[in-house]
Amino acid sequence: MERSLAARREVERIIALLQEHPMDMQIGIVDGSMPNATFQVFERPGASFVAVSPFRFGELPNITTGIAQVTAAPQAVELYTKMVEDLWQRSYKGQKAADLLGSMLKVV
Repeated sequence: MERSLAARREVERIIALLQEHPMDMQIGIVDGSMPNATFQVFERPGASFVAVSPFRFGELPNITTGIAQVTAAPQAVELYTKMVEDLWQRSYKGQKAADLLGSMLKVV
């Protein structure tokens, strides 16, 4: 019960962030399938790279087993960049996203 209440409070916090939409944060809710592999697009002036891994990136990366692939191939960079842009365009944002989460909380 404690975990359920903690999860509910976290969803309520996300709803508040969606309604406030702070300038340093972008939140979107994707209705559909998400990629099942971790990836990150790195951009710098004159070059972009994409890293794809079956292991999690982020604050606790799995560095003992390595990264599956890092490439600067334009087709790969474009593929992943376009996928992120498409997911963002289709995502619920702002009040629509807050309403969606709010309706989910009412069902539970």
